[in-house]
Amino acid sequence: MRPTLLAAIAWVLTVAPAGVSAQDRPAPELRVTPDTTTVEEIRLRDGTALIGRIVRIGETDVMVRTLGGLEITVRRSDVIGIRSLRGSVRVGEFWEEDPSDSRLFLGPTARVPQAGHGYIGVYELFVASGAVGLGGPAMIAGGVSLIPGVDLAEQVFYVAPKVQLVNLPPVQAAAGLFWVKPGTSEESAGLVFGSVTGGSRDAALSVGVGYPFASEAGFADNPLVMVGGELRASRRLKLISENWIVPGEDAAVLGFGFRIIARNLTVEAGAVTTTEGGGFLPIVNFSAAW
Repeated sequence: MRPTLLAAIAWVLTVAPAGVSAQDRPAPELRVTPDTTTVEEIRLRDGTALIGRIVRIGETDVMVRTLGGLEITVRRSDVIGIRSLRGSVRVGEFWEEDPSDSRLFLGPTARVPQAGHGYIGVYELFVASGAVGLGGPAMIAGGVSLIPGVDLAEQVFYVAPKVQLVNLPPVQAAAGLFWVKPGTSEESAGLVFGSVTGGSRDAALSVGVGYPFASEAGFADNPLVMVGGELRASRRLKLISENWIVPGEDAAVLGFGFRIIARNLTVEAGAVTTTEGGGFLPIVNFSAAW
């Protein structure tokens, strides 16, 4: 089960796109977008990708204006795909939005994906996960552990809905639930949380407060507090810190690392430790967005 899922994800990301030849793809709809802030990726039959927007459509050709202002005319028949890009232009270079910015490594920010957008991925190599924006604005995330040697019925499942309550940039606020159930066990546990994110998509601080609960024991006496930050260091690199504190306790969990943003893919690497020492636990996550 575990190798099959990982192989399927790899096949979708690599082999599947190449399985349909350029000749077999339907011709994309060509359009001139009057909004000068629109940025598109226009893919050509020879593998070239032009970043800019279409400014003129003729009977046999198309004119594309690149981010640098260069106007390039190509044959209509050579255009095999058009994709709208989300992000911003900086000194003639396009920086795509981070498609995974509804979370840090695991902890929630107060952001949610746009309706219909989301991502699937694997956390720590053994947790398959996914999330999608529902609109409203709300989102739903969920996943299942993929521990080798453990039957699927005994794996750990989780569901994590989140609703954004405030969206007044540069401040967002959200509330949500993280509910987890270990396989066929009748017991379950989770976390009711609220989070606030302040700043831009490139540099922000997120603070969350959550109350853990268990189906038999009820709510814990003390909350969990998360303090995290993110800093976009370059077009492809974002630095991330995620830290968990229990008020009144001496120990805290500290996490730090980075996220690589490559179009609709993100790869994360980092480490977790505690203020009491005891070594480091590696963080390895990757996801594919749409």
